[in-house]
Amino acid sequence: MKPRTATAALRALLPALGLLVVACGDAPPTVPLAAPTQLLAGSIGVTQTGDAPVKIAAGSVKWSIDNARLVNVGLTVHSSAAKAVTVSGRASLYDKAGKPVGDVTGGALNVQPNSDAQLFLSGPTPNGTVTSATFEFTTIPASTPIPG
Repeated sequence: MKPRTATAALRALLPALGLLVVACGDAPPTVPLAAPTQLLAGSIGVTQTGDAPVKIAAGSVKWSIDNARLVNVGLTVHSSAAKAVTVSGRASLYDKAGKPVGDVTGGALNVQPNSDAQLFLSGPTPNGTVTSATFEFTTIPASTPIPG
């Protein structure tokens, strides 16, 4: 190709190349989002274990996922203890196949005898859809005061 012909061809291609660049625009590229995963089933079965003298109040367990995708559980327990106790709570979370998908923990100080107390538990994002949970409540012994 002669230099004169090459220059003419380049001049003809420059406007087309400019149009291509303008056609791309300056909008940032977008990546399609994956379909959202449902982390909590519409109805979650609840069972209870543990040695703490508390029982989950019927219908009191409330589930949510916060903006950080953490699992939050609020519930009411009724104490049958003879004196105030400190209660620790943990729940193992399962999918519909019975496979563990996460857990939540929390507790309450000075749960009064023969009364209700609110407990709040939280944990990391589950690795599947939670369809059932086993709550375990234990009593945490009070510290022994050191004589002074």
